[in-house]
Amino acid sequence: MKMSDIIIDFNKLVKNSNKKLFAGRSNGREAFNFFGVNNFKSPQYDKFYLSIPKGIVISSSYFLGMLETILPNYSSPSEFYSKIFLDGNEYKEGMLSELDRAVRRGLHKNEPFF
Repeated sequence: MKMSDIIIDFNKLVKNSNKKLFAGRSNGREAFNFFGVNNFKSPQYDKFYLSIPKGIVISSSYFLGMLETILPNYSSPSEFYSKIFLDGNEYKEGMLSELDRAVRRGLHKNEPFF
């Protein structure tokens, strides 16, 4: 299996604009293609590299829209976090609270009521 490095660099989105807030699940779905998250192949081998400039806010809905189709490939948040690097550092839960919230929402399984 070939490994993919998926680079999610928000510098590309803010370079020519004054945009400071990225919100909304539908906008996150657009980012899914823009950042090449659609090239995701393997939960075992693929790695995600996040780069977020200071002063930029990304909502949990935006993260969820961008990641919702790949999150079910992971059994736990820690398994997903082990594949993420933030600004060159291995991701640890709590580094981005909105990402953590999105991951919990994306991995939540609704249990049958009866």
